[in-house]
Amino acid sequence: MLHPATPQDLPHERVRIVIIPADGIRAPIERVFAQPVIRVGRPDPANPGQAPELNLHPDMTVSREHATILRQGARWLVEDQRSKHGTALNGKQIQGAGAVEIPFGALIRTGDSLWTLIPEDWWSVPFDSVLIVAPCARVLNYASYHCGMPIMPRLVAINTARSVSRPFMLRLQVSGLSTPVDIRVAPLEPEMSREIAVPALAFDTASLRAQIEPIRASIRLDYEAKLGVEPSVDTLGGRGALPQYPPDATPLRLRGERELTVLGFWDWPYDSASRRTIAAFVTPRNPAVERIINEAQAKPGARAFRELLRTGAPDAELEILRSLYDFLATQRCIHYEDPKLKSGVALTPYQSIRSPHRIFHGDNPRDPGRATCIDLAVLFAACLEHVGLCPLIIFSGAADIAPRHALVGVWVGSTPGGQPVIDDQAMLIREIRSGRMHTVEGTGVTLDVGGGKPRLAFADAVAQAAALIERAAWVSAVDVLALRPPHGTITPLENAYEPEVARIYDECRRLATVQGARHVETGHLFCAIITAGGEITDRLFSRMNLNLAEMRAAVRGPELAREGILRVVATQNVLETQQLAFNFARDAGSPSVREQDLLWAVMQKAPLSPKLQDLLRKLQIDLARMRELLADEFPSPLLAATGVFANERLGQAE
Repeated sequence: MLHPATPQDLPHERVRIVIIPADGIRAPIERVFAQPVIRVGRPDPANPGQAPELNLHPDMTVSREHATILRQGARWLVEDQRSKHGTALNGKQIQGAGAVEIPFGALIRTGDSLWTLIPEDWWSVPFDSVLIVAPCARVLNYASYHCGMPIMPRLVAINTARSVSRPFMLRLQVSGLSTPVDIRVAPLEPEMSREIAVPALAFDTASLRAQIEPIRASIRLDYEAKLGVEPSVDTLGGRGALPQYPPDATPLRLRGERELTVLGFWDWPYDSASRRTIAAFVTPRNPAVERIINEAQAKPGARAFRELLRTGAPDAELEILRSLYDFLATQRCIHYEDPKLKSGVALTPYQSIRSPHRIFHGDNPRDPGRATCIDLAVLFAACLEHVGLCPLIIFSGAADIAPRHALVGVWVGSTPGGQPVIDDQAMLIREIRSGRMHTVEGTGVTLDVGGGKPRLAFADAVAQAAALIERAAWVSAVDVLALRPPHGTITPLENAYEPEVARIYDECRRLATVQGARHVETGHLFCAIITAGGEITDRLFSRMNLNLAEMRAAVRGPELAREGILRVVATQNVLETQQLAFNFARDAGSPSVREQDLLWAVMQKAPLSPKLQDLLRKLQIDLARMRELLADEFPSPLLAATGVFANERLGQAE
């Protein structure tokens, strides 16, 4: 089974060497290296300009040319250069053994100097005489959690002392977002390291689903050991054995923290470890995708896509790709939106993704759709997967840092499988030239935001995609179907509520709790719209000349610890409002409830809630005017069909 990559699975061209001072008091010294060959030693006074890259002066037990560190593909090796005092790897002498692979976090002794080699992005935390090093994510969002990307899959505990370490416990958590996990570590032998699996963190998924903008959080690693009887080698027993200390032993508690960026629900981090998570944003069952497929294959003379595939025609994949491309180019008006790159480098380590329903049902459906190249690649891939084809999302750029462009590909026949991420550019070029893969420039269906650029013909879009893949400095392809079960583990994202709506519901429960209410009522829901609503709410109240800051202050209420938020249950009217919001979303072709859907549902139910009507009067909100403004921006087909706002059959008054 294929699993999402973790940082230690990927090639590391830059590494960090952590040097542990011999006195055990000073903090470790860290240096970053990018070269494939690193000489270890100390300077020769006769040749002061020829100092080794890893200079261990003033340790006179280190030879001038003591050892060499080499990079071979994804591996790093160390070779002793016939030094006087030799080189030991995790306590084992390797002098005369040639080049030996260095496991990340292994403790290396050259002379009297101790050091370890880890990837540049690993976290290192010194605790007492123990050094903890670990691959550790710097970004988190619901998609990475959904895809099983661990925050810290494992850690390496290194005993830097020449005596047995104390047993200790580590506690790992993401502050305010996860429950902690405890890791008990038995005593470590002198100058040895041990790799330890880290249990998965359980996150507050409601918070991750409701995240809109990136926020800062922190990963905390707490260390606790007992000061008392020092363990000896005899007390080690097995790896899981822990000696018993007196109950009154003094605890030693230390803490390490690392900053973490929590991204929005629709944000996609494009670093190497997270790149394959783009498959989660490909949603073949999205109602907008189903609508595109149905309309594209309903053109006069067109054949149903699945029927075309069943015929076994050799050009079936190309014809389906052509039909989708021509339909989007001629029957949908999509403007290309620049993802705001500066000097070829992205301003942020992530990019927000518009899923298909968000391309065509954005903030104002009267405006044309807007999409970046990655939005369109995701849209095409979702359509291709929906009809049973094997899509790829292909990235290109100047280097494997921040992809500068994305386009879509499709395998002819079944996916070769077993290679969810293809970094072999020559292979991709061969597959395209042989006809085993078709690619297309998705942005060819769009117009510039200013409306000046003509759309590309399908043949030109195909030729442009192939030329780009051949001339790009770096290319990487994510094979979507190779990441789906049963071969992989990544399934499409599902979200009942857009992040703005999830945040409103969370705030609604909080308000009811701090007010001591027995139930969540529609009045609480409307107050939550005021305090936690998004851009649409802000715009509506601004157009009504209402002071939103004053209204928020009036209904906000005191803060409440998160664990108390879910104490109250909703009234029947609130439950029916939620269902009505789903109806508005479904009627508009959205798989999740959007802010405008919830606003329509609340206004539909408002006449049935005397408490809500009383709140509207106190806040001087004209409900009829609010309806008019919302209808101007977001006309609802559902309301246009019924011609009414409130219906007594929807529920009873609170």
